[in-house]
Amino acid sequence: MYTSTQDFTLACAAGSSGATVVRSATATSLISQRDAYLKAYGLARALAVEFLECTLDPVTPPTIYYNVEKTYTANSEAGYVTDSWTATITAGSVYSLVSQSEADTAAQTAATVQATQQRDANQRRLYYNVAKSMHGACTAEYAPYETTVSISSAVFSSDSSQAAADSKAQSACVSSLSAALTSNCILIYSSTPQTYTAVCGGGTVGDTVTVNYPAAHVVETSSQSVVDSKSLSQATSAATGLLSCVSGSYNVSQVASANCVTEFGSGWTGATQSAVVSAGTFFGSSLSEANSKALSAAFVSAVEMLSCEWGGGGIPP
Repeated sequence: MYTSTQDFTLACAAGSSGATVVRSATATSLISQRDAYLKAYGLARALAVEFLECTLDPVTPPTIYYNVEKTYTANSEAGYVTDSWTATITAGSVYSLVSQSEADTAAQTAATVQATQQRDANQRRLYYNVAKSMHGACTAEYAPYETTVSISSAVFSSDSSQAAADSKAQSACVSSLSAALTSNCILIYSSTPQTYTAVCGGGTVGDTVTVNYPAAHVVETSSQSVVDSKSLSQATSAATGLLSCVSGSYNVSQVASANCVTEFGSGWTGATQSAVVSAGTFFGSSLSEANSKALSAAFVSAVEMLSCEWGGGGIPP
């Protein structure tokens, strides 16, 4: 037979108060000394638990600190479309058992995180144009002029694509070049064909002189009427300068007749002949002199046209 006596001491837990209890118990075992020890220990513990009386200590409730309203605004980063996102943590959403500062700091941190996450999820990238240049010149009908216009890089932007930003720069180049050519391309006017005939006048006579100037004899940037006027004026001056006039007159038209009797005498027969000398054929120091020359020439022609036969008998004189 194995016998064991054991003590067990039990005290109230922290946060409670009461007398410490000590109990003793004896047990026997037919099995072993250890078995007797365990039985005695368990019985002593049970007795201590049974007689332990504890009262909870009064508890002071903790102070709870709630945040004030906190706001944070996150602006878009460089290289993105200008925008902003704001997050607000309302008052009383976050608390701390430590301090007001801790509650407010936690609320501010939450607002910062929320706004930043919104920005990172929604900001749109900006694409900037590359540099562009364009050369242009006036066409052949304008006075010579050429120029090059340029658009620097990063002047235009797009939130859709690089191609869209470059297209804006290209359009600006086209507009700028068009404006420069419109301002500086001056139309050239070419004169049309011009003719002037100079004639003697004021009691003088001489051969008429005609000067013909072809198209584009005068080429200027003034106007079509001006270049035509200048070309005609030059043709007029040239024809007038070549005109040679002298004092005198040309004959008017003259008619003369001849017959066989008048020219060869009685006994000659044949048809009368007439000849005409047109006006302006002979020149003289006076109209009477010119007409006299014309009349004489007409008479000679009329005589040359005669066809006479001798009809007087015998041998013609």
